[in-house]
Amino acid sequence: MAAPTIALSGTGLVHVRSYGATGLAGLSVRGGGPSQVAVVLNGFALTNAQLGQFDLSLLPGAMVSRIEILPGGASALYGSSAVSGAIRISTEPVHDARIQLTSTLGAFGERAGVVAVAAVRGRVAVSGSFRMAETDGDYPYVNTASFPASDSRRENADRSEVAGHLDVSAGGANLKGSLGLLALTARRGLPAVAGALATGDRQHDQLVRITGFLQTRYRDLNAEAAALVEHSGLRYISTSLGQDQLGVVRRFALRMSVETAFPDDSSLRVVAEADRGAARHPALSGEATRTNVSIAATGITELVRFKFFPAARLDGYDTAGRQRSIVFTPRLGMSFRPTPDHPVSVTWNLGRAFRMPTLNDLFWVGPDARGRLDLTPERSWSTEVGASVSGNAADAQVSVFGRRTIDQIVWAPDGRGLWMPVNLGTVRALGVQAGATMRAAIAAASLSSTVGYTYTHARETSLPEPARLRYVPAHEGHLSIRASTGSGLFAELDLHGSGIRNVTIDQLQTLPPYVTADVKLGVRYDGRWSTVTVRLDIRNVGDARYSVVEGYPMPPRHIRLITSFSL
Repeated sequence: MAAPTIALSGTGLVHVRSYGATGLAGLSVRGGGPSQVAVVLNGFALTNAQLGQFDLSLLPGAMVSRIEILPGGASALYGSSAVSGAIRISTEPVHDARIQLTSTLGAFGERAGVVAVAAVRGRVAVSGSFRMAETDGDYPYVNTASFPASDSRRENADRSEVAGHLDVSAGGANLKGSLGLLALTARRGLPAVAGALATGDRQHDQLVRITGFLQTRYRDLNAEAAALVEHSGLRYISTSLGQDQLGVVRRFALRMSVETAFPDDSSLRVVAEADRGAARHPALSGEATRTNVSIAATGITELVRFKFFPAARLDGYDTAGRQRSIVFTPRLGMSFRPTPDHPVSVTWNLGRAFRMPTLNDLFWVGPDARGRLDLTPERSWSTEVGASVSGNAADAQVSVFGRRTIDQIVWAPDGRGLWMPVNLGTVRALGVQAGATMRAAIAAASLSSTVGYTYTHARETSLPEPARLRYVPAHEGHLSIRASTGSGLFAELDLHGSGIRNVTIDQLQTLPPYVTADVKLGVRYDGRWSTVTVRLDIRNVGDARYSVVEGYPMPPRHIRLITSFSL
C-alpha cells in the first residue's frame, strides 16, 4: 500500500499539512488541526502524550492494509484528540505465503527498498516487512520572498529511515492470540524557510511499539485483552543555538473488552482501558506523567428500518498529580434504509468530543516559551447529516456537518513576546462533503473514477470580528481516474486542488490556491509462480509551484520508478 500520507491525501476527506516532501506531515479533518485528529493503529492511539500528535510520514506503508476515516467527534470511541475525527489504520492479515521485493528510484536522490514476507503453517501466521529509504531532498524552487522572484534550491532537506514490523498470530475459531512489533528510526535535516540560509538543524525520530492481543469466543460472547508497550524518542540538534535535546516518552496501556450479540441482531460492547505515559525532556520540569482510566460502551440496535449506534465513554485523567479531569462523552448515530435492498440510505450522528492539554502545553519551560497549568480541556459538539446511493455502476454520497469547539488550545505570544498556550473562546466549523465513485467496462478495459469535494467554513467566532482558521482551505477537491486492461497495462490520473488558506489569523497573509496532477503508468505480469509490476510515477505533472505551509515549497515536477516482484 502507498504511504499513509499519500493514501489519505488522495481521498479528499483529509487535508495533509506537509512541511515539504521530507518534512513533518500532520492531518486536518473538517477544519480541525493535527492535534484534534486521533490516529489509531490496531486499536491503540499513536498520539504522543508530550506533543499531542503523530508525524504520519514515519509510518511505513508496507505494513498497512486498510485506512478508515471517521469524520466528526469520535471521543466516545477513542477518547482524547478525536475532536474533528479519527483515522483507523490496520495492519495486513495473513492468508497465504508470499515474498515481495519492492524498489524505488526517484528524483532528488530518492532510493528505497522494501522486503515483505508472509507465511502460514497450520494455525500460525507470520508476516513482516523491512524498509530502508533515503533522499537528498534538495529540490529547486522559485523564491517569491525575494524581489524580483529568483530560482533557489532547498538545502539541508535530506532524510534517511529504517523501519520494520513483525506480526505473529495463532489460534482457531474460539481462541486467537497475536503479537506485533513496530520499530523505526528516521534522521532528517530541517531546511530553513524559503529564502533563508540553512542552519543545519536536524531531527532524529525513534519508535518501538509492542502490542499483544488475546481473543476468545464462547457462544455469542466475545472477549479480548490487549496490551501496549511503547518507547518513542525525538532528538533535536541545532548547531546555531548550541542545542542537542532529546525527548523520550514511555507508554503502557491495557485494554479489556467484552462483546455480546442478541437474537434480534443487536449487540453491545463494553471496553475498559488504562493508559499511562511518562515524558522526559530538558524543557520539562522533571518527568511529566499522565494516567488515563476509561470505560466505554457501544451498541447496535435496529427498530423498523432504523439502525441506531449509541456510544458513551467516561474518562478520568491525572496529569502528574497536578491536574485532574473527568470527562463524559456520548455519541449517537443512526441510519435509515427504506428496504434492505434499497439503493438510498440516510445517516445522522451527534457526538461530544474533547482533547486534553499535552504535557508540553502544561509543563514546558524554555527561554522563549512556557506552558500553563491552568489550561482546560478542549470540548466540542459535532453533528452530521448525510445521504448515499449505491448501484452497480456508481456510488455517491453527500453530507452536511457542523462542529462547535470551546476552549481550543493554541500557542501564541504574549505582550512580552513569550509564547504560551491559551484557550480560545469558541471555534465553529460548518461544511459540506460530497463524493462519487463510477465504474465501467469498455471492450477489454476496466475504468473507474473517484471524485470528491469538501467545503469548510471554520472560524474563531469569539473574536470581535470572526476570523478564518489558519491553514484550513475553504475548498478542497480531488479527482482520480484509473484504467486497466486484461494484458496488465494500467494508467492513473490523480488531480488534487486546494483553495486559499490563511497564514495569519488576521487574514492579511494567505497562500494562493493550487492544483496538482500526478500520473501513474505501469504494467503487471502475472506468471505461474510470480508477479512482476513496473510503474512510473510522474508527480506534479503540471510543475505547479505551491506550498502547503508558508515558507516550505513542495517539489516541482519529478519522476519515480517503482519495481515490485512477488512470489
